[in-house]
Amino acid sequence: MRTGQMMKKTVSAGAAATVLLGLGVLAPAGADATTPVARPTGSSVTAKQLPGLAQVAKIAPELANGLRVVDRAKRVEGPGKTCRAESSTKAASGRSALYMPKDFTGEGATDMLVYLEVFEMKTKKDATKVAGSYRRFAKLCSGKQLDGATISRLALPKIGQQRAAMRMTADDGYEGALTIVRRGRTVVITTVGDGQVVKRADAVALTRLAFRTATT
Repeated sequence: MRTGQMMKKTVSAGAAATVLLGLGVLAPAGADATTPVARPTGSSVTAKQLPGLAQVAKIAPELANGLRVVDRAKRVEGPGKTCRAESSTKAASGRSALYMPKDFTGEGATDMLVYLEVFEMKTKKDATKVAGSYRRFAKLCSGKQLDGATISRLALPKIGQQRAAMRMTADDGYEGALTIVRRGRTVVITTVGDGQVVKRADAVALTRLAFRTATT
C-alpha cells in the first residue's frame, strides 16, 4: 500500500470498519477508565499507557457513550522518502486503541474516531527515524493530493523531543489530523478523524493526553 493510500485509509470512516475486524476486544463505555502510572524506561507497552474512554471523551464529547478497541501493535507503518513511498519499522513493543461511537457502522463518512498508537522502539535511532519520516512527509507533501486525500501541514506546540503534524482531507470531505511525538525510544501517534473540520485545539489536546499517559 502506497503512502497516499495509507493516509486516505487513516481518514476514511469506511476503512475504519475494516480495521475493527482485525482489532482486539470491544470494551463497553466506562469499563476502561485508566490512570497514568509510572513506567520504567524500556519496559513493554501496556494498555494503561493508552487513555481511558472517559479521558478521551472530555476532549471529544461525541465519544462519551462510545467504545474503546484495544490491540497490540508490532510495527510502525509510515511514510518513505517520497510522497508515495512507505516504510515499516518493527517496534520492541506497542499498543493501539480506537475510540468510536457505540453505533458506529462505517457506512458513512460522518462519525468521529480517535486512534492512538504507542510504540517502544528497539533503539532511539529507530524512534528518531520514524518521527523524522513523518516530519519529512508533512513538509514535502503538503498541498499535494495523494490517492484521494489532500495533505496539509498542522502546527503543533512543543511536545516531547521530536514532533510532526498534518491534516488529511479525503475527497468525500472526511478529515483527519495526525500527529506524532517522540521522547527517547517512545513514539506516540494520534489520529483524529471526523466528518467535519477537526479542530486544531482538539488534535493538540488529544496529543498531549496520549503523550502524557504513555510517558508518565
